[in-house]
Amino acid sequence: MTFEARILKNSELVLDGESLCTEDLVMLSKGDTRNSLSEEAWKRVAYGRNVVDNILKDKSRGHSNIRVHTLEELIDAFNADCLTVVPSKGTVGVSGDFAPLAHLALGLMDEGPKWDKIGDQ
Repeated sequence: MTFEARILKNSELVLDGESLCTEDLVMLSKGDTRNSLSEEAWKRVAYGRNVVDNILKDKSRGHSNIRVHTLEELIDAFNADCLTVVPSKGTVGVSGDFAPLAHLALGLMDEGPKWDKIGDQ
């Protein structure tokens, strides 16, 4: 997506999570434009939330031997919209959830990057 294509008529910058450039940051810092997320970016956010939602659903069945405190931490983070950044690529091994779960654990230990609705990481 080119710089010009991301700027709409009403000075809105559509962020796609990949193509932010220096000119975009300058416009945003001056208050010359508002920002929003592209449809694809919203889909990725929803997918990320679904990963955590599915983990909570699975662990709440009582068959995983998860500590109560750990499950409470997951629920609190989910409810606060503070979510661990989990890369979409890089998983290896037979179990397809090992790498995403490892990144989720890093966030719970305050070691990995996290996203929240305020924009902090």
